[in-house]
This record gives sequence, C-alpha cells and structure tokens, in this order.
Amino acid sequence: MAIDRAIFDVFHQVVGGSSILDWLAIFLAQYLPYFLFIGTLIFFFRLSFWKNKLIVLFQSFLALILARGIVVEAIRFFYNRPRPFIALEFKPLVDATSYAFPSG
Repeated sequence: MAIDRAIFDVFHQVVGGSSILDWLAIFLAQYLPYFLFIGTLIFFFRLSFWKNKLIVLFQSFLALILARGIVVEAIRFFYNRPRPFIALEFKPLVDATSYAFPSG
C-alpha cells in the first residue's frame, strides 16, 4: 500500500499546477474512448473488402469481450479497493464511482 500512496502523491502534486495537464487528464479520462470508437468506425468503413470488415468487426468484439467483460471483472473481483479520492477524501478532476482498479 505504501507504493500506491507514493505513486498517487507524484500524480496528485501535479493536479492544479498546470491547466494544460489538468485538461489533458480530463480529456483522456472522459473523451478519449469516444474518439477511439469513432476512429475504429472510420477504419472499418474505409476497408474495401467485406471479408476484411468482418475480420475487423470480429476482432474488435472479441477484444472488447475479453478485455472489458472478462479480464476487468476478474481483476475487480480480486482487487476490490476504494478509489483514492474516497480513501483519502479529496475531490477528483473527473467524477468517478466504483473501485480503484480498473476504472472502467
């Protein structure tokens, strides 16, 4: 737990010191998944052969199911800890709930 606190302190010291870094952290936490989804759709529709589209679609769904549906839930089951802002009582940059890892 001491290493968790040390890593947290390094990142938390930066919060509020630079509006650019704060904006970047908020963007990555809230908006990056939407851009990744749109980028995947653009990539999908730019493919010319239907077999390639089917392969990309299958691989995307498989990755989503494995990563989000199985791995994340397994880690949450075994690694059930409160988020730092709950344990240390401070206001986070981004609204979040549930457990500390993975953030989902």
